[in-house]
Amino acid sequence: MMYFHIASILVLLVDAVTVEASAPPETQIINGYDCPVSDVVVVDYNCDEGYPHFDPEGVVCANDGQPDEGYCSYDISPYACAYCRSSKKSIKGLDCPISDVVVVDDHGCDQGDPHFDPEGVVCANDGQPDEAYCSYDISPTSCAYCSKNICHKTCDYNPCTPEAIAAGKFFFEHCEKYKYRQCDAFGIHNRYETPHIPCYGYGANNPNHSCTHKTDDTSRLYFSTMIKNAFSLLFLVVTLVVVQATNKCTKTCDNNPCTPEAIAAGKFFFEHCKKRKYLQCDAFGQCFTKKCPKGTVWKQEFGTCVEKKCGMCRNACKFKDVDAGNYYRKHCKFDSMYQVCDDYGGCEEKGCPSDAPWDNVKKECVHF
Repeated sequence: MMYFHIASILVLLVDAVTVEASAPPETQIINGYDCPVSDVVVVDYNCDEGYPHFDPEGVVCANDGQPDEGYCSYDISPYACAYCRSSKKSIKGLDCPISDVVVVDDHGCDQGDPHFDPEGVVCANDGQPDEAYCSYDISPTSCAYCSKNICHKTCDYNPCTPEAIAAGKFFFEHCEKYKYRQCDAFGIHNRYETPHIPCYGYGANNPNHSCTHKTDDTSRLYFSTMIKNAFSLLFLVVTLVVVQATNKCTKTCDNNPCTPEAIAAGKFFFEHCKKRKYLQCDAFGQCFTKKCPKGTVWKQEFGTCVEKKCGMCRNACKFKDVDAGNYYRKHCKFDSMYQVCDDYGGCEEKGCPSDAPWDNVKKECVHF
């Protein structure tokens, strides 16, 4: 009897080990990276490692250049073409899940001649919620944006449906706490802004459907704020009228600089009145307004967008200095450091040894 019990225990242990060994994997390899099984999306079964195809692991097999680009993934099956739903692509320097990538134009960007569009430059819907950027992590010509960063509680997404109006729902939240959305009886959608009065708990959590203060003295603060804002608004309007009348921007595509003479001379890039923008011509004389990536400004003398800062200092690299072979500049704060410019207006911070401060005349670290 004792031998029978021992044998039974051994059988149970063997079964447990077998079950553990045969448990399905938690991840599978796609394009060289582990992907959770729940995020694996098989697009097709068109891959073959054998004759006559010899498709290698990780080769693109579907949706070339798209966010859902598929790869031969033999860890899944001998013929699987798949992608990972949880993978990310870089858009304007930020990671965006593949499921949130929206390609506005498959051929909206070009790093090569004659466009030279840099990574992250605005390529569609300038200033709109769905502003798109050149995103070469997606494909060599992709213009895309990340939908997860878009606010859907705006005038672009009208909540004033017939059902909402019939139910007496005229007020809705906005993404920004100082704003709300209001419908009229005809389903017209308007946006209103409350002057410095945050709508704490506005919407479902606030049965009064109104903006509220965190303080008790609501009326006094409201009217004092209204008076201050009225004077501020009047001053702003007068200032804007004067500025626009005396300082109208002429460096825009309305005054197209893309003349036949400029094109013939190879001049395709021109300044804009705003530092982050520039004008770009194509070979047919068309003019386009472009925007530099965040943290950079357009430098006409270098013909490119350059970083505004150089480490702890501002970027003070000048074309006339670089053109004359003077690539080195004194650091703005420390004698033990210096700046190095490159041919394209770029700047890098460098350090000297502790016993050899920078000599701006000799353009080198000098030992005592």
